[in-house]
Amino acid sequence: MDNQKLITGVLIGVVIGGLSGYFLGSYLTERSINAAIAEQEAANAAASADVLGEVQTNPFENVRLNPFE
Repeated sequence: MDNQKLITGVLIGVVIGGLSGYFLGSYLTERSINAAIAEQEAANAAASADVLGEVQTNPFENVRLNPFE
């Protein structure tokens, strides 16, 4: 009778440990994947923020308007 209780307790412990390890592992994996996606999106946003490069506000700034100067 004691052996059955011991074996049952060990099996229940193994099942609970296995399930908790599985769910903890999947949770941590999902967190790391989400962190990598967020990091990549931030890098893409930073790269696409400067699409136009240096914007010239005055198009006539370096233009020679008077040919006699």
